[in-house]
Amino acid sequence: MKISMRSKILIFALLFRCSLQAGAQQTTMLAGQVIDAETGEAVSYAAAEIISKNLGAAANAEGRLQFAISESMMDETVTFSALAYFSRQVAVKELLAKQPFKVELEKKTYTLPEFTIRANSKEKVRLGNFPQGYRTSMSVTTVGKKTAVFMDNAKGCEGIIKSISYCIVKRDRLTKSHPRTPFRVRIFAVDSLTGGPGEDLLTEYLVVKPRGAGWFTVDVSKYNIKTPKEGYFAAMEWVYSKEKYYYEIIAGGQPQQVYGQSLGIIFGDFTPNTWHKYLGFEWYFDERVGRAEEGFTNSLINSEVGCFK
Repeated sequence: MKISMRSKILIFALLFRCSLQAGAQQTTMLAGQVIDAETGEAVSYAAAEIISKNLGAAANAEGRLQFAISESMMDETVTFSALAYFSRQVAVKELLAKQPFKVELEKKTYTLPEFTIRANSKEKVRLGNFPQGYRTSMSVTTVGKKTAVFMDNAKGCEGIIKSISYCIVKRDRLTKSHPRTPFRVRIFAVDSLTGGPGEDLLTEYLVVKPRGAGWFTVDVSKYNIKTPKEGYFAAMEWVYSKEKYYYEIIAGGQPQQVYGQSLGIIFGDFTPNTWHKYLGFEWYFDERVGRAEEGFTNSLINSEVGCFK
């Protein structure tokens, strides 16, 4: 599989970012916790990012995180974000002034759109990607990474999203991943400006643990998420769980640590529909991943929608 130059640069930056920061002459380690402004409880799996510097860090289930700041970042601000909370920007110098820091986030109040769930909603439609053509695996996975597949609702199904399914790749000598790693289910609306993932449609934390390799289906019907006419994105987010889920690969001739399970991908001559986001980077959709004679790569995520009749 041929990877585009943009993807190579992104992966290179991701894998070597930590080692480069550690090797810098002047670095300072920041550590702290993200908490709910009202209750004081931990905000699980929050993110801290400086997009302009391609810096990102992910909190654990207790909201704790740490990251290295170089001397050139002292005048920057860190954006803290979490599902169902308003983002907050905090100056690096403010974080340095009190170690370990505590950052409070205010919770959002969601007003769900009203719609009638009809008793005779029996028709089921599957959207997304399915095994076809050449199948392989995505080998570079890290804490905080998100992969989202566009669910094209071209037929205009009106109903609710019933389930999301993920193809988890079996561990072998080449794919040294951990299929049973917990991950977070994400569902996004389509951003009207970029065409990529936008606002969260699933506004509650949903962390699941696969039984092992193969197709793993998550029931989301209880959340009553209405199927957008313009489609939506179903995503996997690699959240930090335990140290045992890290594993080592060789990149650029050097050993590098990556995390979690590998998500299956397909390679062929079809429309690309997969977006990615690494911590410290914006969502990206690389149309140059494939060429006419080579095809494209799409991640194996699909979903089931219950359509009203």
